Amino acid sequence: MIRLTNAMLYNNALTNLSSENQNLLQINNQVSSGKRVNSPADDPVAIGQILNYQTNLNDNAQFTSNTNHANNLLSQADTVLTSTSSLATEAQTLITQMSSGTYTAQNRLTNAAQADSFIAQAEQLGNTRIGSQYIFGGTNNGTPPINTNGQYVGGSTPLTAQVETSTMVQTAPLASSFLAGSMNPNLNISAGSSTPLSAIKGGVGVGTTPATFTVTDRAGNVTTVNVASGSNLNAVITAINGGAAKVTASLAKNGQSIQITDNNTTGITGPLTITDTTGTAAASLGIAGSRNISSFAGDNIAPALTTGTSISDLFGGAGMSLTNISVQNGGVTNTVSFAGAKTIGDIITAINGATPSANVTAGINSAGNALTVTSNNPATVAIASDIGNGSTASKLGLDGGTNMIKTLQDLSSALKLNDTDALRALIPAFQSVVNNISLVQGVVGASVNQLTTNNTFLSSNVSSVTAALSSVQDADMASVLTQLAQLQTAYQATAKVTAQILQPGLLSYL
Repeated sequence: MIRLTNAMLYNNALTNLSSENQNLLQINNQVSSGKRVNSPADDPVAIGQILNYQTNLNDNAQFTSNTNHANNLLSQADTVLTSTSSLATEAQTLITQMSSGTYTAQNRLTNAAQADSFIAQAEQLGNTRIGSQYIFGGTNNGTPPINTNGQYVGGSTPLTAQVETSTMVQTAPLASSFLAGSMNPNLNISAGSSTPLSAIKGGVGVGTTPATFTVTDRAGNVTTVNVASGSNLNAVITAINGGAAKVTASLAKNGQSIQITDNNTTGITGPLTITDTTGTAAASLGIAGSRNISSFAGDNIAPALTTGTSISDLFGGAGMSLTNISVQNGGVTNTVSFAGAKTIGDIITAINGATPSANVTAGINSAGNALTVTSNNPATVAIASDIGNGSTASKLGLDGGTNMIKTLQDLSSALKLNDTDALRALIPAFQSVVNNISLVQGVVGASVNQLTTNNTFLSSNVSSVTAALSSVQDADMASVLTQLAQLQTAYQATAKVTAQILQPGLLSYL
């Protein structure tokens, strides 16, 4: 016969009370939190599902925030485009009136002030901000995208927002798409046609030359790169690739920065480091610094146009097809053919050499991203126009299409000089400006529609995921409250019975 000692009775009683107390605690947690699963121990399988659902909801919240921000930007962009369209229509009305023979030179001079006002308004619209962000400057949105000359100096990549896992939406067009055209050339590292170092960063160049910098790979091998005066990108790339450091320099995918890749597979002990030793060439090339990675794309160093820029490198490497254009100046009109042209220099030569001579000089603008055609006669204004359905003059940054500010500037000059030939030549250019703005508005409208559809999807997704999360995580309160009452009753009964069984007697103290 086994004798049950008081210690055994006490331990057994405490175990029972502790177990029931733990059950009470768990149910109380469910009552207070409203959740069936409050820790991994409650349901290890369910906790994984819960974390996935919560991650999905967090992502949805971020996508919703991004969508709302994108809607704000697009709404502002649409407002600006509407104002820009109205401005272009006013200018179109003015030029139609002023090209008529019923107006005098004084009338035109007086109305030139209105054209100048249009220019100022267009520049202001292009430099629209939300907070500190210039919305039409693309990713380079910290500075005004339209400079004081009415030229585009913003970034080449439009602002976008991630509104779903694999969906990016453009949140504002570039000002270069409707106010001041830019040919946005890519870098070229090919021997014989490489980008001059003086042209990188929009013509800023690499600073004082000769210059030197070192490339130290992740295994500690070092290459010293000498940058000569008048050098080009091909020479720098070749020098980096031909040294002791086991790295490969190449053109990055965006075509406007340098990619550096460390080729070491063993002995990797340190960072990939590029340091200027004389001058600032490495920093100017966007590759200076120390990085604990094996491959990186440097900063954007998009070049300015040069006479050697290949037509195939224009517009981010998309290139352009050349069609004939018309150049009018001082009553003389010629047709310019670009047959066989391969570089910007070829285009300039074709314009300057066209017959009959329109007495003009073509060149590259001061921003280094478009062409100009200027009258050699200070009393006339040269106008370059597209022929038929062509878009070459517009793409070259001359008149019409994406070049509203340039077209307004020509309008102002023609009014001041009483050049009725130029005024008449500008009429179709302004029509193409109006048409282009309408196209850009259509793109913005399509983005707004996409966001509306996406918002509907996000709202639906939140509802379904929240319901799924609730089914896994939330407690059935009716059932839980019933369990709580049952456990409280059981606990009280156990405590009462235990107290009676374990009442101390006289023998307990012997």
